Amino acid sequence: MRRFSLILLFAAASILGAPAQTLDFNALAVKTLDGRFTQVLESPLLEKPDVSTGRMQYVRGDKLVWKYETPKLYQLSMLKDRLVVTSSAGAKVTSYADNPMMEQKRDLMMGLISGDSLRPDAGKFDVSVREDGNLTIVTMVPRIRQMKKSFSTIELTFRGLQYTISKVVLSAPDGGKTTITFSDVKTER
Repeated sequence: MRRFSLILLFAAASILGAPAQTLDFNALAVKTLDGRFTQVLESPLLEKPDVSTGRMQYVRGDKLVWKYETPKLYQLSMLKDRLVVTSSAGAKVTSYADNPMMEQKRDLMMGLISGDSLRPDAGKFDVSVREDGNLTIVTMVPRIRQMKKSFSTIELTFRGLQYTISKVVLSAPDGGKTTITFSDVKTER
């Protein structure tokens, strides 16, 4: 379940496409996003980092897909009304209507995509933005108690004037962290 929560948050962060100052304009303008990713999970419970690679695709209003290619092939597809997890064992479908927790996760992600969750009046994150050369780094600190159990900070790094996502770092309260580095990112706005 933790991996699913991380994936939803990574995906939402990937789609944002802009720092907090311009989020309302640029995030809503993203129609599609496609890119490769490398995900590195570091945890005090792991002997060595867990590394996964794959492709992420987003189509506004329709779907969000994380296709893992290594170390094993599986796919998470977040559709309008359901989550589909596909692996060599087959597909498992979870309806949001039948699972309020999944529906809350979907709502959180949609709030991140639209920018609603990042607005100061939303009360979900404290957000700060800093520049480092041609990089814009957005640091988000969760305010919601349930989210604080999983993440102490979320750091999004955007490259260039188009604010293309290049990295997401999620730090956990237990000292672990997950870093997702994106490459070959293509967006349609």
